[in-house]
Amino acid sequence: MASTFLYVPANKQVSLYAGVSAVIDSDYTDDWLCDGLPGRPIRSTNTSLSATITPLAAGTCSIAAIINHNVSVNATLGADLSGTITAGAIGKNGIYLNPYLTFSPVAGVDSITLTIASNGATVVIGEFIAGEYTSLTLPFYRDHSFKQMDYARAVDMDLSSVRPYDPGLVSRTWSATWPALTTAEKNALLDAYDAQKGKTQPTLVVPDTSVNDAWACFLTAPQWKPSDVPNRWEVSCALEEIPRSRW
Repeated sequence: MASTFLYVPANKQVSLYAGVSAVIDSDYTDDWLCDGLPGRPIRSTNTSLSATITPLAAGTCSIAAIINHNVSVNATLGADLSGTITAGAIGKNGIYLNPYLTFSPVAGVDSITLTIASNGATVVIGEFIAGEYTSLTLPFYRDHSFKQMDYARAVDMDLSSVRPYDPGLVSRTWSATWPALTTAEKNALLDAYDAQKGKTQPTLVVPDTSVNDAWACFLTAPQWKPSDVPNRWEVSCALEEIPRSRW
């Protein structure tokens, strides 16, 4: 794995609660693109989408990600940001990974455009996140682990001819212990936890910067104690991905 991972606390997400202007299906609301609820998507009227995102306040951006979606093509950033978000891979379960793009920090971002053309299906996106990331050294291999959940529902009776119900959801959990964080690094993780405001505002995480795979997730309550390394902290927590959907 890469030597660092990236995270964007809710308070550093320029896009959170931003106003959105886009032509979408009348059963949806365009502001849902940046409402902090990846499970409540917007849906275009066709295989293209052009959205203008106006943050509540100007801020710094160094990463942008498309979360919980069915986008099979590259997306283009415009206005105050510039670049191409490369399409995320699709799993064998038919659910996409969340693609992202990092770039040199751009200050004073108060307008972002997101453009998608010729998608493989009518565009559905649960959340667009843009903000300023913090990097942190990964823990040792033996000090972190992953698991995945598919939310399959078994039939509550002995009927071998009836398959379990597949809700079309998947999520992952990353449990980690950092053996020797500085006080500043420890405090930044605690701030990210606080910024979630009781799991009402997601944190964006890139666990492995060598893979085009961002997570919208929640940090569980961190635990910390003095490290065996002088003037350092041993910190443990888990990151629980908000379920991705097969739209």
